[in-house]
Amino acid sequence: MTRPLFPIATALVLLAVPFPSRSEARAPGTRPDTPLQNAQVVFSVATGLANGWQDYGWAPRKIEAGAPASLDMSAYGGWIIGNPNATSDFGGLKIKLRAPPRVGDFLEVRVEFESSAAFPHINVGPKHRRDLEGGWTEIWIPFSELNPKRAPFDRMVLRARTPLPKGTRILIEEIAWTAPDARDAARAERTEPTDVRMSVSCQQPGHRISPMIYGIAFKPSHDAGDSHQWRLGASARRWGGNPTSRYNWMLGNAWNTASDWFFRNVNYTPDPRYTYDRFLEDNLGHGMQTALTVPAIGWVAKDTESAGFPASVFGQQQYMEGPKAGNGMGRDGKPLTPRSPTLTSIPAPPAFVEKWVRSIRAADARDRGRSVHQYILDNEPALWNHTHRDVHPEPVTYDELRDRLIQYGGAVRKADPEAVIAGPAEWGWTGYLYSAKDQA
Repeated sequence: MTRPLFPIATALVLLAVPFPSRSEARAPGTRPDTPLQNAQVVFSVATGLANGWQDYGWAPRKIEAGAPASLDMSAYGGWIIGNPNATSDFGGLKIKLRAPPRVGDFLEVRVEFESSAAFPHINVGPKHRRDLEGGWTEIWIPFSELNPKRAPFDRMVLRARTPLPKGTRILIEEIAWTAPDARDAARAERTEPTDVRMSVSCQQPGHRISPMIYGIAFKPSHDAGDSHQWRLGASARRWGGNPTSRYNWMLGNAWNTASDWFFRNVNYTPDPRYTYDRFLEDNLGHGMQTALTVPAIGWVAKDTESAGFPASVFGQQQYMEGPKAGNGMGRDGKPLTPRSPTLTSIPAPPAFVEKWVRSIRAADARDRGRSVHQYILDNEPALWNHTHRDVHPEPVTYDELRDRLIQYGGAVRKADPEAVIAGPAEWGWTGYLYSAKDQA
């Protein structure tokens, strides 16, 4: 199966390297002997997370104002802290923490940004730290080490580089950027722009661009009887979007509108004869390739009439479509707990998709050649617990999504050995960076 490309996470990463014993003399380093002046607090006991810095996950942790942050960094645990508006006008990074003596030195630090090259990895050692009373340690890393070119960055990650013992908790009392000192300012003033020259050669050999690049989406409620799409010069059309997660090919035109429109089962197309097969025929007739979304959520519409939150079961709701279907929100604006998926749907295991693909390939073999040029494994799974919460109320984990894509992708491959199979169409890049469970 083809896999989505995951952009590199942007981060200030704090990883594990052994602390020397407290009896060791601190090696000479760049740490100032004078008190460090804060330029921007990231976290403190007094404020919690501050100045736009946000908790992005991931290890078990307790983060609240009035107490040190407590992180379970067992194994390779860690904590991501992000700020899209971070700047580079700092002298260094200060971290005040307390760790169990048995773990020794355990910290490595780096900064990152999504569109940047790799930043230096800084092993935190004696030259960066100062031991305080009560087992606390204050670490300071000059910004010139973390980010020599003062390139953009937008988050921090505290993570154990080596597996720490089970139950290892790290207390953090403060994380702050410190003010630049005079040497930093002088260094910045000496920095001059660098001339960059580049050229573009049109003489190099070219290569064919896939027609799937120049595609358009299909809107069943409108496009089925409209000819404008054939005049655009597009070379592919996608059968996709929220309703396709629960499209029942065996009923021809049974879809579910999900949260877009009262979780209703409907016949989307004005012409009841316009099914997926007609869509494929139209594309072939106009020389367009097809990207076909197949359900992997596990449920499809059982008819064209049922609703996920009917008034007969849930009563009056925040918004109603007529007297029968509600939006799944109570009159107080809070989400209602869904009932059984069978209110609207029937199970759609991998065998359901395999049978669909076999039916398509059988029709192809009779007289038309290949009609599906790419199978997409469902639509926006990172939003299923919102968009399709009447049948999938729990946020998708990476494990669940992996298993579903293997099972449903395997069903497509079994029915169509030559198929091009894509991962799910996501709602945005963060759908690839974090699972729905992570975001929740």
